[in-house]
Amino acid sequence: MLTVRAFRTLHSSRGGRLPLVLGAAALQVFAGTLTVFAQAPGAAPVPLPLLEVLRETGATRDGVPVYGPHPEGARYVAGLTRGFSARLLRLYALEQHYLQVTKGTEPEPAYLLISTHQGGFPRFGFYLGSRDKRTAGYVDLTAEARVGGRFGAMDQIFPHELGHVIMMQLAGPPKRGGSNQMHAVGVRTDANNAFSEGFAEHLQVMAIDDPDALPETRALLRDDSFARRAAMQMREYAQEVAAAWPVPGRRRAAFPLWFSGSEQALRYYAVKENDFARQPRIPDRLLHGDPYAAYLLDNILPGQPSDPRRNIAQLASVEGVVAALFVRWVTDPEMQAVRRDAAFYLPWGATADAVTPLENVYLKLFYSLSVARPSDVYEAIAGYKACFPDESAPLDRVVRSITVGRSFDRPPAIWLANADFRIGTTVFDQFRSLPRVHTFDLNAASVTDLVAVPGVDRRLADAIRRRAPYAGVEDLRFVRGMDPSLIARFRALHQRWTTMHDNPVEEESHLSVGAILRPFVVRLVPLVVLAGLLGAAVYRLAVRRSWRRAIVNGLAAAVVGCMLEIALDLPAGIAGVVGPALLLGTPAALYCLLFPGRTRRCLAARYPHGDPPARWRLALAVLFAWTLAALPLVLLMTPHF
Repeated sequence: MLTVRAFRTLHSSRGGRLPLVLGAAALQVFAGTLTVFAQAPGAAPVPLPLLEVLRETGATRDGVPVYGPHPEGARYVAGLTRGFSARLLRLYALEQHYLQVTKGTEPEPAYLLISTHQGGFPRFGFYLGSRDKRTAGYVDLTAEARVGGRFGAMDQIFPHELGHVIMMQLAGPPKRGGSNQMHAVGVRTDANNAFSEGFAEHLQVMAIDDPDALPETRALLRDDSFARRAAMQMREYAQEVAAAWPVPGRRRAAFPLWFSGSEQALRYYAVKENDFARQPRIPDRLLHGDPYAAYLLDNILPGQPSDPRRNIAQLASVEGVVAALFVRWVTDPEMQAVRRDAAFYLPWGATADAVTPLENVYLKLFYSLSVARPSDVYEAIAGYKACFPDESAPLDRVVRSITVGRSFDRPPAIWLANADFRIGTTVFDQFRSLPRVHTFDLNAASVTDLVAVPGVDRRLADAIRRRAPYAGVEDLRFVRGMDPSLIARFRALHQRWTTMHDNPVEEESHLSVGAILRPFVVRLVPLVVLAGLLGAAVYRLAVRRSWRRAIVNGLAAAVVGCMLEIALDLPAGIAGVVGPALLLGTPAALYCLLFPGRTRRCLAARYPHGDPPARWRLALAVLFAWTLAALPLVLLMTPHF
């Protein structure tokens, strides 16, 4: 009989190659001691549930929270035990068996905590009543999340966060990279962050594409309005950021209200098309005058097919690119090929005949994560090839489809910290209410990163990028236009980053939603008030009203128009003008028609030299006045170039 301890001894000495355990695994099969943990055709029943749903109790024990069974757990289980979530749960069960065999850990089901925390998180350690689960991983999702039917619903975020748990169990916790930016699908951070988030993000794509997904989730792919809406929002945002007109438009003024939904759509559409492998074109005017606006476009917009492609260091630092790589990796038929060595499947508690092609590719990927323990995409690719050298050619083909014909060869990372250029704590911090020093890798630098360095213009930035990659800062001396003072400045930037990296500050602990939202309110309220006052003036031109009534109506038109412009994804200006005219002007016009006597008495003092106009003319004038009152807001929020 082969014990878990004996197998761990063999596993630790095999150098990442499975043939060394072939004989031992065969003995285990003959002895009949292998326990199959996952449900599979012809396999033993699952001894543990695939998913347990938990709730908060408010109690703690030994410094960790105490949870209990969720009273509506069956509802969540019903939605998450179908489609890709169900496939990942079965893979998680296989992984738990593998960890038991190789590390001696106790198998656990997947745990889902329904909490009051906003967002989704992978977590470790809790008590389930009196049961000690301090080493168990679990997914924490907010109770407000929908199970399916929209981009970013629970049936996509649950696989995302469970992917983080699997990655940490197999490869260890993610290593701290050089970037201090908070991640988003298009933000260039560092190879460590992009690898961790990109791996988890690709599982969202798989969840939407799964043929057995919830009907409401599958329906997303039959409705192209989500893609069109995201494209329109991004296009308008780019126009507003690049505009010479300083007043924020509806996209910039209400960025937190629409970007989350748009980003979730980009996590599918832009990742599937590998749009983030292209560098968005930035207007020269921004590069010369407003590097922060250029930074926002550089890290939020997906690229277009005609845009220049990013270099390898940049590709490895964008999670949207890493996610696109894993999507093609796990869906490629050659990568789904069955392993000829039967011993490969034994530690997972399965056989080659009992797993699907998709499970097959994930088991191989999980194995390489466990053996190579990669911290970035470079190590992940190299580790997989070391474990499965016969699959190097198809993997190279998949990689080249993402990198446009190049391989992921790691360039040196030369991190710099530019104290003269501050960015927001997150892309949601559009107005830098919580500023931080911008850090970037010289070999992954964009033109925006470089022109923000004092003394570097667009021409020199292009020259620096053309000669990349560099082995060190001193190699900048080979760039035409670099003088000793500039090289000394880059040397100082590198030294500042080293100091920051050696003395990290937990900046996320100071993240304040209120501080981020305050600048939006500060800009939006004066804009609406100004538009209301201008609207009052033009309102009085159409209908004779007192200034008091005109100001009230002007402000009402501005408020309603602003709310509709932000809430409705109609072409710019339509909702802001038509909305107040319909919601406010139409009732006022009907009042003039239905109650002409009251209206005439109210207006008698305004027409001392003659009778007020006929009621139908007055009704049209009132409707026209409300339309005019809504125009100033639309004009103010429209970017002027």
